[in-house]
Amino acid sequence: MSTPPLLLGAALLFWGLQTGLWPAALALGGALEGSRLVRRRWDLQPSHFENLADLSALGFAAAVVYAYATREAAAAVMALFAWLPFVLFPLAVAQVYSGRPVVDLAAFFLSMRRRPQAERARVDLLGPYLLVLVVSAGAANLRTPAYFAGVCLLGLVALWGVRPRGPLPAWALRAAAAVLLGAAGHAGLYRLQGLLLTEGARLLVDAAPPPGEARRSRTAVGQVGAIQRSAAIALRVEVPDGGPPPALLRDAAYDEYRDGEWRAKDSDFSPVPPGTSEGSWRLSGEPRAARRVLVRAAFARGRGLVAAPPGTAAIERLPAAEVGLSRFGTLRVLEGPGRAVYRAVYGAPEADAPRPSDLAVPAAESALMARTAARLGLAGMSPAQGAARLKRFFQEEFRYTTYLEAAGRAPLEGFLERTRSGHCEYFATATVLLLRAAGVPARYTVGWSVQEFSPLERRWLVRGRHAHAWAAAYIDGAWRPVDTTPSGWAELENAGNPVWQPLADAASWLREALTADPADDGPSPRRRVLLALLGAGGLWLAWRLGRGWKAAARKDGSSPAAPAAVPSGGDSEFYAVERALAGAGRGREACQPMAEWLRGLGERPDAGELRRLLALHNRYRFDPRGLPGTEREALREGAARWLAGRGAP
Repeated sequence: MSTPPLLLGAALLFWGLQTGLWPAALALGGALEGSRLVRRRWDLQPSHFENLADLSALGFAAAVVYAYATREAAAAVMALFAWLPFVLFPLAVAQVYSGRPVVDLAAFFLSMRRRPQAERARVDLLGPYLLVLVVSAGAANLRTPAYFAGVCLLGLVALWGVRPRGPLPAWALRAAAAVLLGAAGHAGLYRLQGLLLTEGARLLVDAAPPPGEARRSRTAVGQVGAIQRSAAIALRVEVPDGGPPPALLRDAAYDEYRDGEWRAKDSDFSPVPPGTSEGSWRLSGEPRAARRVLVRAAFARGRGLVAAPPGTAAIERLPAAEVGLSRFGTLRVLEGPGRAVYRAVYGAPEADAPRPSDLAVPAAESALMARTAARLGLAGMSPAQGAARLKRFFQEEFRYTTYLEAAGRAPLEGFLERTRSGHCEYFATATVLLLRAAGVPARYTVGWSVQEFSPLERRWLVRGRHAHAWAAAYIDGAWRPVDTTPSGWAELENAGNPVWQPLADAASWLREALTADPADDGPSPRRRVLLALLGAGGLWLAWRLGRGWKAAARKDGSSPAAPAAVPSGGDSEFYAVERALAGAGRGREACQPMAEWLRGLGERPDAGELRRLLALHNRYRFDPRGLPGTEREALREGAARWLAGRGAP
């Protein structure tokens, strides 16, 4: 069944009203309706539809790149659904203007293009295009009854043409019952979705702390097996003056350890007063030898922890409703941007006074820490000397590993006295507790290690596997980082890079380059260059498609300048006989065989002559061997005599 023009136009209008693209819907509908005003149909060949299908595929690929480069993943998917009618419109309008009821399916499948045309399946594109319009209209995700009402109206219009014979009121009653049942089911599913979302969110909140609170950090101390770290890029770091980047970026710090979990006591956030410029937040006075670093980060739903170097005095270019600061130096943003490029000004000493919790050692680990600290002689050293002694101790006598072996009920004891191997959480936890056992205030800190420079992006990349933990010790009146993880741990983490990692990094860089730079007033120079390259590539593609279109037209013989090919036997003189009889009112039907047509003429004086001429015509037209010269001449002369006897030219 062909798709009625009224139904297709109604679906276009429905899609436009739902998505807000109603001007585009009117334009597309007008283009399709214009086919009624075009009396001469386009003579489109299968190769033309193949070119249009290739063009639509390239358009869809470009839409995917643009959507994911300018939107979050969920919004990109919804945008692609809303744009599908644009991508497929060239194929739909080509079928409408060509007047073909079906189109060769080989246009969509490269594997079918090598098959003979007789073996190819064919499909009406307007039916699937109607379905695409309905699905794309739902991409607007409007929580109103309009979508359900529109789908019902479109369904009733589609069913009207195929309704069963019978009384019209009975059909209307059945249709109304189907609509009411559908509305009840729709309302039930909507309530079920809301219930699942509410309960699921409650369970997640109960199972984990809210994002950005930074009240506790579950470590992998005591777990067994390999640690899986992601190679996805979490942060991008740039140093404006071209110097070295900060070695560490802090997310949060903690002071209480219990059963493999660090917690932050009294970690309420105080609002940071905004600075003089928009998006600036002043944490303390700017240090004399201040350094600056740009950090590109993403914030889920506009909130989260702000990765910044220890000793940060100010955050700039970070538009947000509020930025909070805890006593541990943890920064939190509320109602901020989804993606941001903020500048951290750092170099200030963190001199907040230590508290008794910064010296507490859990009872379960107190004997182990006292024994180890005494063996290392930490009690007789200054805080700076003790930190240096611990760095040498872990560097010379321990090794870094991403695989955790079973260490019994006391994982820290197994780490310090038996296996002497672990990952950064082991080293940071042991360092904090050993410093405390020696009387030095210390805290557990988590964040990121900056170590990988990208020649492609000309900036530093921080991946998921660069998440790091270290100690912060109160030395010489300020909190200073003490990282005792053995050097070379980054090489071990990077050893598992897949072979396709460069391609993934290039794709991530392209997406970052195409996204508007929040730190600038307009597109970055790199983005302008990329857009120019994409524009040049689009022009080159259009030129190639134009050449392919002309070549396909010449191949199919549809070019106006190409001479029309005459089929074998197409110059038979019997066609003149047929036209003469048609002029006398005895014409042949379009699909009627000639032999049947002659029998329908009845008994005529010239019936025998006509049958003899038809036999010669059929051999000349369909016999691969053709007609010998004498018989070909007989066909020509016989037709001429018959026409002369009837006074026909």
